[in-house]
Amino acid sequence: MYDDFSTYIKKIGGEIDEREVVNIDDSVDITQLEYIPRVDVKYLSVSTPKMKGHFSYFKNLNLQSLAIRETDLSSEDIQTIANFENLKELRIVSRFLKEKTGHVLSKKDVSVLSKLKKIKNATFELEEDDLALFEFLDILFLSISGNVECRGLSKFTELERLYIYESHFSNESAKELKGLIKLKDIAIYESKLTDDGVLEILGNSKLRGVSFDENNISEKGLEGLADLKQLSSLSIKNCGMQIENLFDILAQCPQLRYLDISGNNFTENAHQKIKQLAKLENLYQLVMSRKDVPLRKLRDIKNTLPNVSSFDF
Repeated sequence: MYDDFSTYIKKIGGEIDEREVVNIDDSVDITQLEYIPRVDVKYLSVSTPKMKGHFSYFKNLNLQSLAIRETDLSSEDIQTIANFENLKELRIVSRFLKEKTGHVLSKKDVSVLSKLKKIKNATFELEEDDLALFEFLDILFLSISGNVECRGLSKFTELERLYIYESHFSNESAKELKGLIKLKDIAIYESKLTDDGVLEILGNSKLRGVSFDENNISEKGLEGLADLKQLSSLSIKNCGMQIENLFDILAQCPQLRYLDISGNNFTENAHQKIKQLAKLENLYQLVMSRKDVPLRKLRDIKNTLPNVSSFDF
């Protein structure tokens, strides 16, 4: 049956890639989707405005993962999505956040989607400020983008990964993460976070992956990194901070494997202290910027870190 479905999708202009993701975009003849047979499909990706009001064509699919981009949704579409009772992953976002070329979930939409009890990975763009609306989702991974205050994060007690983009995430938001004891990976981009909020977040000693790209923070906020003995990945890209003592801190993170410190300012003392990273046997990739450090010094850094096999300058 799946082979017949695959042939059918390709015939009407769709695509199924090597990962068995069914891609529906502008090239598909939407009118032909009405005849989709009943079949199990692991991944469906929809990225065309033409699909608005037509998601009922997918009602026969037994879906596990659904990604929707550049597609506005009608109330009937939301209801159809809510009926995918085996759905484990759901992504509803704009491809280009600045242009808002996709669907933004409302409180009413959330109420309808509350039927989806098996969701584990969720990515949404919201128009509601209170994330507590989504506490019906017992999820492991949450990615949020948009003009959101990020209230209600404390309700997501099962979270292992949290990514937040261009939001109003603040120091108060950071306090809500204190009870998320299972959280292992966190990324906060372009937020209202300051050093106090960063210290609050880094109080979770189980963190393995940390990203604070494009935040107005300093080394003071990063002092808590010294207690993260499982930290394997750190990115503080484009924070514009002055780096003086960061490498003293990172030398205490024995599991560190990936480090992106591009887009920051390095003192002369920092150029000497970076040699301490040679102690980190697991460190294999270092990302810095030629705009921040002269090429000659970058070469010196490379020579002093024989443990690092991959440099991105």
